[in-house]
Amino acid sequence: MRSARDHLWILGLAGAALAISCAGGTDGRRPNPADLVAGEVADDAAGGDSPGDERVPDALPDAPDAPGDLPPDAPDAPADAADVPGDLPDPDASDARTDAPRDAASDPAGPPDADDVPPADLVVDPWSDVAAEDLAVASLAPSRGGASVGAQVTLAGTGFAPGLEVILGSLPVTVAVLGPHQALATFPPVDLHQVGPRDVTVRLGAQSVTLPAAFTYEFDEDPIVFVHGFMGSGQGDFGDMRDWFLAQGYPADHLWAIDYRDNKGENHAQARDELAPFVDNVLAVTGAERVDLVAHSMGGLSSRLFIRLYGGGTKVRDYVSTCGAHHGTSEGCLSPWWAGARDMCPAYGGADEPVQGELNGDPAVEDVDETPFGIEEGGAISWHAIYSKSDLVIVPWDSSCLDQEYRGDCTSPVNVGYTGLSHNDVPHTDYVIRQVSDFLRARNPNRP
Repeated sequence: MRSARDHLWILGLAGAALAISCAGGTDGRRPNPADLVAGEVADDAAGGDSPGDERVPDALPDAPDAPGDLPPDAPDAPADAADVPGDLPDPDASDARTDAPRDAASDPAGPPDADDVPPADLVVDPWSDVAAEDLAVASLAPSRGGASVGAQVTLAGTGFAPGLEVILGSLPVTVAVLGPHQALATFPPVDLHQVGPRDVTVRLGAQSVTLPAAFTYEFDEDPIVFVHGFMGSGQGDFGDMRDWFLAQGYPADHLWAIDYRDNKGENHAQARDELAPFVDNVLAVTGAERVDLVAHSMGGLSSRLFIRLYGGGTKVRDYVSTCGAHHGTSEGCLSPWWAGARDMCPAYGGADEPVQGELNGDPAVEDVDETPFGIEEGGAISWHAIYSKSDLVIVPWDSSCLDQEYRGDCTSPVNVGYTGLSHNDVPHTDYVIRQVSDFLRARNPNRP
């Protein structure tokens, strides 16, 4: 630490250098009074006189002690000399403190502690602390899931780390390790006939844990209610279709076919007195929230009346008709002694017809919603109508189409047509049955 006297000598030397550069030394100009001391110091250092310069003693006399100045033999000043009264502050001191690179050795805080900076080869692996934990699985949630949609399953346990494997039965599944005690596995959908429990195995390196029957796939489709047509029956109209769904994994208690007491009877009575309570019973037995309806021929009328008038709007998820008599048929006029036939006569009956008028309104204008509670208008029912251009029972064949804006209009996307199939062949044909299945299973109750 410099004393006050040292500061005076430093100022003198700096002034000398400035005088030499500014005065030129021999140009005879009168020096600036501020340069006198610097010039004298420079001349003295050179050992000679410059013309016109006055000689001064070889050494500057001791300056009288300024108030607050330290005696020559005093110890060094405190850490900040500028704080001492009478001392001369260094004009560049503040800049030096902020701009100059910090020297760790002179830093008041001292050099960093070696213990604070770990060597690069000792950087901690965030998973290294779980290496000593044994692999274990405490729980799976959920432990059950729908066969048609699968499930996202959270595994809780210990010893989880990257490289963790999860095997469902014999099938490796996708897994994301969320931490040493949690992982998320994706259990995929399976065929309906593969419902049942599965072992879950978790592996990491040489460690392996198996939980027997830890996850169960459940049947998760809506029950199906088949509605036969004029002079038909559940087995006669839908026997082949029911067998096909059984083979796909539908349990028998999810396949229901109504047999009307009078298969030629009036459609309002069938819908109100038989179909409505039949559906309620199916929901009660299966625990389902909704059913899927599949109707053939005149069954299209009673099933649509159930949806529109008798509570079916909140109990049906998917509706499919095969060759439905939606706008009647001229063939019905051949048997006027049966109430069911009268409901279908004539084709495209007017708004005053008790069944067709209720369901379709005036066939010449779009005045009644033929597919009420439809998903396209915010409802819950997905409507589909399958027709055949070779149908000789529903005459004309376009009477089987829904959402008609005018007579014979089959342009709505709810309609799907075939050619070369007779009226009664349609519900028994394999590729039509597959089409029905696609319609029904596209909207699983567990799928958003």
